[in-house]
Amino acid sequence: MAFILTLARHYALPENRPELTYIFIAAAAEENNLLGSTYYTNHPVVLLDRTLQVIDPDMVADNGDRLFVETGPAGEETLQRFLHINDSLDLFGAIEHNPLSNDSDHYPFAMKEVPALYIMVDGDAYDVYHTPLDDNDHIYTCRYLSLFRLVTEFASTF
Repeated sequence: MAFILTLARHYALPENRPELTYIFIAAAAEENNLLGSTYYTNHPVVLLDRTLQVIDPDMVADNGDRLFVETGPAGEETLQRFLHINDSLDLFGAIEHNPLSNDSDHYPFAMKEVPALYIMVDGDAYDVYHTPLDDNDHIYTCRYLSLFRLVTEFASTF
């Protein structure tokens, strides 16, 4: 959530305002069958065929040098752009492209043929995910700025 709020604050500044409209969504009930994002895709604020890209940063407060990403067929072209930006800026050592799965809020968008990119930082925090140790002591911010730069550079290509 902090990552989304940081992006929203960044783009709210006059010097960073994009020409396109960016919508920031915090969908509820991801772990209850993606209820919030499914609801949104059925009742969008902006028609889905006018949505150029969905970015789903999920579990990004980690310390790894590797990203896991997922997208559906509609997002393959923009994924290549994302990968190229990472390679050009040398922000993450590896990006592992996994098959589309229904485990996060990008999925309902991808199922409606919207380019939707899921992003997860792989690192030490994943080992305590959904355990009693999943707390503030196991949040890492050392990859935050790299991911922020990657996402903002990617967004600027639209």
